[in-house]
This record gives sequence, C-alpha cells and structure tokens, in this order.
Amino acid sequence: MEGGGDLLSGECRRLLIGQALESGHEKELDRFPITNPVAWTKTYTGKSGIPARVFFTTLGHPYDFKQEAMRKLALTGTLWSLGMEDKIPPEGAKAETVGAYDPNNSGFGDKFKAGLRPDRANPGRFEREKPEARSSAGLSVPHCLCPGRQPDRVS
Repeated sequence: MEGGGDLLSGECRRLLIGQALESGHEKELDRFPITNPVAWTKTYTGKSGIPARVFFTTLGHPYDFKQEAMRKLALTGTLWSLGMEDKIPPEGAKAETVGAYDPNNSGFGDKFKAGLRPDRANPGRFEREKPEARSSAGLSVPHCLCPGRQPDRVS
C-alpha cells in the first residue's frame, strides 16, 4: 500500500494500479488512498551480493485465476523473476487451463465446498477428503494435524 508516507521502496516498477470499490477509511484518504499498486516488480541486491528479482501481486483469490489475464500476469511475472524473459512471448505467457477450473471460494456456508481438498496427483483438481480428516466442527483439518496420523511427506 502506498499513502501516508509509505511507498514502494527501491527499484520498483508498478505494473497495475487498483482502485478500492469500498473502503472503511474514506475519512483518511491521505493515509489510506483509494488507489494503490496491486502488482509490481522489484530488483535488488542483498547482503550476499547476488542480484535478485521479485514479482509481487496483492491479487490472487482463487476466483481471480478463472480469468486468463490473471493467470497470464502470474505466469509472466514468475518467468520474469526467474530471468527467463526469452521464454515470454510478446502476447505474454500461455495461460490456458488444462482442464476445468472450479476453485473453492473463501469463506463458509454456501461459499465453501465442504470435504474437498487439492488433489496432489492432479494439480488444479480437487478430491473428497477422507472422513477422518474432518474436525468435530466439520472443518477441514490438514492430515498432519489429525490425531494419530503422521504428517504428509513432500517429495
């Protein structure tokens, strides 16, 4: 966020500026402006002396990725941060989905698809959780937190 003296520091390049549709800070716009950068890049050299590149966005709700433009922004920014500009076509990174993309929403009640979790074998898809992976309140609990179970291993 920029405002009230807070600015993106260093060698930052603003890629997108967003405008809040609603704000609880209307009386403090000098401190909390309505418009702010929502995607930017930064280059810097840390203590190691090795130059680094960072792509950052405050966007990224699962529903945002239904939009090809959001997927293209994330992929193109990632390729840039890895120093792979030569892999980025003039129209941006290829961002078509491989299959159906129907993400969970944030929240509870009607917005939340109970009993689903990401399918590790098929990224972008979801699988039904096993009953023992549910808390007494009906909330999804990561396997590593379920009593009597060993944490999942990541290979």
